[in-house]
Amino acid sequence: MPASLATEISPWHNQFAQPSTESLLAGVEEERLRLVKLVRKGLLALDGCEESLGWHGIPWRWSMTYAINAQTRAYLIPEPERPALAMPIRAAEIDAINFRPLSRPVRDGVMNAAYVAGILWAEWELTAATQISDLLSFQNKLLASSGKR
Repeated sequence: MPASLATEISPWHNQFAQPSTESLLAGVEEERLRLVKLVRKGLLALDGCEESLGWHGIPWRWSMTYAINAQTRAYLIPEPERPALAMPIRAAEIDAINFRPLSRPVRDGVMNAAYVAGILWAEWELTAATQISDLLSFQNKLLASSGKR
């Protein structure tokens, strides 16, 4: 493979070379990088939350996993042009949440989520700081409903 082709592959796309978190985030568009950093800060502020980096296949590729007591609570997908946050939401958590006070984008993300084996896989493209605040608040509600807080 010519050297010019090898250098065109971003760390996020290259399955065969694990990037550092810093090199992975360096590929995120500047205006979206601030949002990614807000999500990371908010998730890591949750009591007992741990971050790990791993390959999660296509379409999430290299992404960060956030877990509390070995239970995954969120995935931060640092796609260079379209970073996103995904949350696996268990059926018991859904039953315990009042959706009325949630913002419309959060509700829409949950309502449009894929349901697989008792888990809703909700995903939101990161677009605004207010959205991130709403998503972190939603994660807190999920934690409270599952007894993790």
